[in-house]
Amino acid sequence: MMEEKKATKEKIIISAIKLFNEKGTYVISTNHIAKEAGISPGNLYYYFKNKEEIIREIYEKMVKEFENIWENPHYKIHITEVWKGVATHFCIYYRYRFFMSEIVSLIKNDFKLKKRYIEIKKERTKELKKLFINYKDKEVLKKEISDEQIEEIIEILWFMGEFWIMKSEFKENFEKESKNIELERYLKAIYAICKSYFKEEVLDGFLFEEKIKEIIVEARL
Repeated sequence: MMEEKKATKEKIIISAIKLFNEKGTYVISTNHIAKEAGISPGNLYYYFKNKEEIIREIYEKMVKEFENIWENPHYKIHITEVWKGVATHFCIYYRYRFFMSEIVSLIKNDFKLKKRYIEIKKERTKELKKLFINYKDKEVLKKEISDEQIEEIIEILWFMGEFWIMKSEFKENFEKESKNIELERYLKAIYAICKSYFKEEVLDGFLFEEKIKEIIVEARL
């Protein structure tokens, strides 16, 4: 029975993500989600009181996927792993693209979601700062980079990560062309920013242009 309930709840979540990505959260109702999941509206309300609860659950699912990247110990050591992590971040953003496209209005209209979002952002910011300080200690970053500048680059990278999908969706061909093309644009943009902070010999030794295809394949968009 527990497994059946778990499966039904997951079916609701998957159906909601699909519909939200296709049409946005404002157009889709709990009745639409129930129909897509193949259950009655009453059955859906057994698991979720309203659409806001479903969105919060989806957010937690997305957060968990991000946490799986941060749990990788190589992420703190090898720059190749960092770039694979960046690419995987994009893939997660794409899977939950409705959230990234509507992020401002979603957290504005749901206090509980906003509170959780702020908590997660603080946690991720601390983790990113530790990562960059680690690189600074290992002399991967330029010597003159200050802690304040590290905080600045983190803010820039956070902004780009969350709003790149929104930017991309303004393109008429975003849904039609290969998502790998947009991922490559994203990686190159992040790389261009990092070149101002990392030592040239480190990035030159990384051979970004040669490795970018490999990184995209391993990200499994």
